[in-house]
Amino acid sequence: MPDPENRVNIDGGAPEPEERPGGIGELQEELARQTGLVNDHYNRLLRLQADFDNYRKRVQKEREEERRYAAEQFILGILPALDNLERALAARGEQEGSILRGVEMIQRQIMEFLAREGVAPVPAVGAQFDPAIHEAVAHEPDAGKEDNEVVEELRRGYYLKGKVIRPAMVKVCRNC
Repeated sequence: MPDPENRVNIDGGAPEPEERPGGIGELQEELARQTGLVNDHYNRLLRLQADFDNYRKRVQKEREEERRYAAEQFILGILPALDNLERALAARGEQEGSILRGVEMIQRQIMEFLAREGVAPVPAVGAQFDPAIHEAVAHEPDAGKEDNEVVEELRRGYYLKGKVIRPAMVKVCRNC
C-alpha cells in the first residue's frame, strides 16, 4: 500500500514534500530572515574593523608626532639661558679670562645638545626677510643693503626638526 505521506512525481522522480502549516515555506522565510541578520552582522563587523584600523593608525600617527616634538617645551625653556649666554659673549671686553672661556664652553655644550635634539638656528643676518621665520621689530635704511634684507639679529630664532619653534627677532633694511 502506497504511503500517503510519500507522494511520487508523475515522471517517477523523488517524492514531493507535502506543504503543511509550519512547513518548508515558513522555514524558507526564517532562513531568509536569519541570512539577512547574518549579512547585517557581517557588514557591521567589517565597518567596526575598518573603524578600529583607522583609529589605530590615527593614534600611532599622534604618538609619532608627540615623540617628534616632545622636547619642544624643554627647548623653549632653555632658550632664554642660551640668549643670556650669547649676550654675555657679545659684551666681552678686553679681559677674556677663565669666566669667558667657561661661558663659551657652556654655550657650545648647549648648542651641541640642542643640535642632537634636532634644533637648528634660523638664518638671519644677510638673509631676505621671511615672515614665516623672522619677526621684524625694527626697520633701518642702509644704502649698501637690499630692501627687506635682515641687517641685524636681535634674538636668534630656532627650528625643531624643520618646524619653526621661535622666529628670529630681526631688524630689516628699508630703503624707501
